[in-house]
Amino acid sequence: MQSVTVAISAATAVAITLLCGSANATTPCGASSKVGELCSCRVLELRPTQFAVGMIEVKKKESELASKSGPKLTVYQRKHPEPTVVGPSGALFITDHHHLALALADRGIEATFCQIETNYSGLDPGLFWEKMAARRWVYLYDEDGKGPRSPADLPRTVDGLKDDPYRSLASAVRDSGGFAKVPARFSEFEWANYFRASGISVADIEGNLENSVKKASAIAMKHDACSLPGYRGPSPCR
Repeated sequence: MQSVTVAISAATAVAITLLCGSANATTPCGASSKVGELCSCRVLELRPTQFAVGMIEVKKKESELASKSGPKLTVYQRKHPEPTVVGPSGALFITDHHHLALALADRGIEATFCQIETNYSGLDPGLFWEKMAARRWVYLYDEDGKGPRSPADLPRTVDGLKDDPYRSLASAVRDSGGFAKVPARFSEFEWANYFRASGISVADIEGNLENSVKKASAIAMKHDACSLPGYRGPSPCR
């Protein structure tokens, strides 16, 4: 039989390395995964726990990933695993790093690493979402800040995430020092909603992000933002 040469993309090679048993590979994530375990997972099988991301941030992640391949990419992925909750039927729900997951998908990188936060695989869907909400592991407001919506409306894969330009603005303001990075989940969405009502338009953000960041950073210092996470204004809430 005539031999056939199969060209394997770099992304597929990474997936095979992660999932099929090299020295660096881990066990695939699933219903039996333990809390704290680092396991391998397919990017497009990861379930989002929010509706939107900031696409400007996703593009920055893509640029970062473009400089990495082979072992360097694997090391990077191990250092930046997707925080994951195992849900009913062993489905994998990520509670953070949505921007990175979408960037991986957009780059055609098929697999990555997940870090298991907890395992709720034995729960029915109703109780599962109650637990997720209680631990602030789900954000049910959409790309326009409207909600809460039903968990059933969440995108099934990360490539279904929508763009919220105000989420990109919030990240840029945080990075410029307009407010502090805090451990609370989804805090940037709170700032995104604040900026959404500030008079800065989507056209402003998309047309001149740097100028929008300057305006938003000044707005972030106003006293009416004092209850937002990471507020750095001159006077605290009373």
